[in-house]
Amino acid sequence: MHLWKGAFIESTVCCLLCLACSAKAATLTDFLELKHVARASLSGGASAFEGSSSGLGLADILMPLSASNMHNLFSNFDAKVGQEGSYGLSAGLGFREVRVGGIIGLYTFADFSKTTLNHDAIVFNPGLEWLGHTVDFHLNAYVPANRQTSLIKYGPNHRTVTQTISHFNSRQEYSYTSSYFEAVGPGADVILGNTFANFHYVRPYIGAYYYSPEKMHTIDGVQGGINIPMTSRLTLKLADSYDNVHHNTVFLGLTLQLGGVSPTAKTNLSDRLSDEIPRHLGTLNTGSFIPSERAWFKTSQDVLTRDNVWFFSGTAGDTSFVTPMSCTYEHPCYSTQFNQANLNLISQYTLDPKLYLEQGLFDISANNHYLFILSGQSIYGRTLAFRAPAPLGNQPIINGTLELQGNNTLANLTLDGTSARQPIGIVAGHALSPVSTLAINAVEVRNFTGNNTRAGYGMNLVGTNIRVTNSRVNNIGSGVNIDEPLVGQVYGIAGQNVGDGYFNLVGNTVEALSTTDAQEYHALYGISVINEQSGSMTIAKNTITDFNPTINTAMYGLWGENQTVGLINFNQNTLANLTGALNGGQNQSLYGLMVFNNGQGHVVVRNNAIANLVSGNATNSTTTNGININNQVGSARIESNTITALLGGSSQTDEVNGINLANYGGQAYVNNNIVDNIAAGDGLTEGGVASGIQLSQIYGTLTAQANTIINVSGGNNAIGGNAMGIQARGEFGGRIRLIQNTINQVAGGNGGGIGGNGIGIFALNDYNDGLDNTTMLIAQNNVSAIYGGTGNNIGSDAVGIEAINSGDNVAINNNTITLVQGGNSNERGGNAFGIYGYQFYSDIFETNNSVDNVAAGQGTIIGFEEDIRITYPPF
Repeated sequence: MHLWKGAFIESTVCCLLCLACSAKAATLTDFLELKHVARASLSGGASAFEGSSSGLGLADILMPLSASNMHNLFSNFDAKVGQEGSYGLSAGLGFREVRVGGIIGLYTFADFSKTTLNHDAIVFNPGLEWLGHTVDFHLNAYVPANRQTSLIKYGPNHRTVTQTISHFNSRQEYSYTSSYFEAVGPGADVILGNTFANFHYVRPYIGAYYYSPEKMHTIDGVQGGINIPMTSRLTLKLADSYDNVHHNTVFLGLTLQLGGVSPTAKTNLSDRLSDEIPRHLGTLNTGSFIPSERAWFKTSQDVLTRDNVWFFSGTAGDTSFVTPMSCTYEHPCYSTQFNQANLNLISQYTLDPKLYLEQGLFDISANNHYLFILSGQSIYGRTLAFRAPAPLGNQPIINGTLELQGNNTLANLTLDGTSARQPIGIVAGHALSPVSTLAINAVEVRNFTGNNTRAGYGMNLVGTNIRVTNSRVNNIGSGVNIDEPLVGQVYGIAGQNVGDGYFNLVGNTVEALSTTDAQEYHALYGISVINEQSGSMTIAKNTITDFNPTINTAMYGLWGENQTVGLINFNQNTLANLTGALNGGQNQSLYGLMVFNNGQGHVVVRNNAIANLVSGNATNSTTTNGININNQVGSARIESNTITALLGGSSQTDEVNGINLANYGGQAYVNNNIVDNIAAGDGLTEGGVASGIQLSQIYGTLTAQANTIINVSGGNNAIGGNAMGIQARGEFGGRIRLIQNTINQVAGGNGGGIGGNGIGIFALNDYNDGLDNTTMLIAQNNVSAIYGGTGNNIGSDAVGIEAINSGDNVAINNNTITLVQGGNSNERGGNAFGIYGYQFYSDIFETNNSVDNVAAGQGTIIGFEEDIRITYPPF
């Protein structure tokens, strides 16, 4: 659309120039009737080429400098706009003179063009022409004046377009860089047209063009078209060009002529002195005035990329033993030679071999679908005759398990357990024998299922300096053994960092984990990590989705344990559709992310997105938490996460929390999170309870700042469930700060008898032993739309901020509370308080708070309502 706007602006400017430059034109009518004044032609239309289409706009202005009925010395200006920001600007001088039988003309132009790929071209265009009464002939030459070849760049940072090309010799892989260039070159075109005066002045034409872009193929083409006057000033134009580079292009458009002589009124030769000059054949598909060509060119020297490469084709054949001369690029081994015996021989022949596997099936059933990848061996899936890494979905397939023994790389492979009867796709290391230095990239692990002795795993990696990136784990099932509870577990990726190095899981996808029997206990883990020592673990940009549990299942999108002084960083992960779809059993729990920070280490949970966690129903309990952190004496940061659409189940006790943090003496921060749409289940007799953020602390310091909590609702039942935006409990000392949070739309559940409470912020400052007591600060929060649940007998309470203090001091300062509504009832309406404080031993300090629109629930007995109440026992 912006191209058409540009064409319209150009056209408008040209019209104004025409009018301003004609000294003879007193009015527009006069202007249209004079022969030797400026002429403006404004064209717009659309072109179709190579399965796409684009708009084109062109403005052409001819301005006489010295003119009579026998000659015209003129200046000529053109502007053109086309697809993807391409455009052209042109200025020229020309001379036409009437001779016997026709007009001879000479002209020269300077053209500036910008191509669709941002190449600037300056071209000189000399030309000559012959205009007869009906026939016209034009010959143009195009001579580039600046650099003809340009390295293509794109984007705001002007990045170059490059690719790496590989080639091989025996066991060596070489590569070089190839860059994408665009080029223009000198050329010429010739046009022959004829105007049929007796046939509505229709002008068909035909032409040919030739260009020689620098270092590229020549462009040879033909172009034909027809101009059909619709009125005295409006002409329909149809053109078609074809060449060996751009192939076929069709253009259809309209031209409005202002000034000069109407196309339908040219009875004398002198009437053609202000005709348009046909130029630029072969550019119907672009705003540029000159066609271009694109090609890849080698821009670097050959570099040895990998040595000691052993090549295996995807074709089955014999299973003979390899020799030191086997498996070269020129003579690759068969896929059936990829077996344990030959892997052992290759490591005897050479150190650190790289094995290239071409697309195909690598059947390892003869090795019980299980291979040991020896220390130093690396395996790469390849395509295009080994020249490129094999992409996900189009990789060599190994039908079994790989056990890595250290210093290994796996890349661009698929491990399929459909027929393998193995419980795990990739295994590396054990508790007593960890491994080191693994790199797994773009590997798919699918269709593995646990058995009666082992849980199901996509990957199980124990060691340090391990990296898993851009890989996918799909369709992993648990084992079956009612006497062994751990067999009922399933892990997408399990990682254990046992040293002081790194362990990174980045950009992976885990999906479709399932449990497969109805034993007493199940657990699903998308990604499970343990950091044993001082190392660091980064779990970032992973996607975990679509769990398929049976009853009695605990589900964890991400699960982590930081045991001592190390760091675990969960960053930018996406967890969605972790659903307890089946109902039944005793218990069911669902956690988007759960972490235990058990030592003095650090846990960071930042910029994660958690959505659509839905619990199934159970008899005893159902629990749903978006983020759940237990922090001992280290530090925990929960920052800038988005948690949406959590729904509890129906059970005896149902609890749903957007964020749940327990701090036992460390430092904890819950900042800048968004929690939206947290709904407890309806329960069996009592509605479930829901909290946007739930905090508890024994010693330590805890800050919840600048969080946004929206739409928290308790469950409905005979007794409605409570709903709280933020609830915080402090015991045995420390400090809790709840500041600058926004809480909106919190509603207690509706009850058949009694409704559930709706509370914006609930703070319990508990236990005074006269020694270390907790201090609470509740300040600068914005709390609105808090509703108590309705009940047939008793409507429930609604409170903007409620504080119960049996510890040290509590301060409630500078908060804004609006719209607090107690629940309605047939008998007794619920109470409503903007701020309610209940203090046992120490004071609650309330200052500078703003409270508005507080209303008790309606009923036969109307509940209490008060903006602010701070009270003591026994009330």
